[in-house]
Amino acid sequence: MLRRRFPRLRGQHPDEWCYTTTDLHSLTRSAIAECDLVLLAGHGRSPASVIATAEAAQAVCRCTPLPR
Repeated sequence: MLRRRFPRLRGQHPDEWCYTTTDLHSLTRSAIAECDLVLLAGHGRSPASVIATAEAAQAVCRCTPLPR
């Protein structure tokens, strides 16, 4: 619908796509550096959970998934 109304509309350049994973790594790494324990809420196999678990393991920090 948007392209019909605005034929010159362009999408975002692939080099400018969302950097959510990179941002998540940075945020998780910073938070875990200050923690002794990480309580993980959410699905255990989600990308965020996998990243948090890996970052905690590298920082020698306990990472405990919360039961549903």
